[in-house]
Amino acid sequence: MPFVQFYWLLDNSNSIVATIRYRSNVPDPMGRLVYETSPKYRNKGFGKRMLKELIQVLLAQKISKITLGVSKSNVSSIKVIEANKAVYKGITHRTSNNEELNEYELLLCK
Repeated sequence: MPFVQFYWLLDNSNSIVATIRYRSNVPDPMGRLVYETSPKYRNKGFGKRMLKELIQVLLAQKISKITLGVSKSNVSSIKVIEANKAVYKGITHRTSNNEELNEYELLLCK
């Protein structure tokens, strides 16, 4: 499996709507999963869609769960991962800047 899997969602004019990447070489829960949505496309369900699609890719690679660290203030990301059935596990800390993160576990299943 590659260290980084990177995907783009494009609109009809081939402009980037959103990106998502899964980094297998980053320790849990410090950022294996990273996604971004272009400002003009935010709050339209694209983050949820991208994560749902990535889950199918990871399932095909026999990955069964992802642990996620999400900034407490990142309400949009929390909505994206909770919509994909991630379960809140508690608080963790990002060691690089001692930031408190909400920790979630996402069990991947069909």
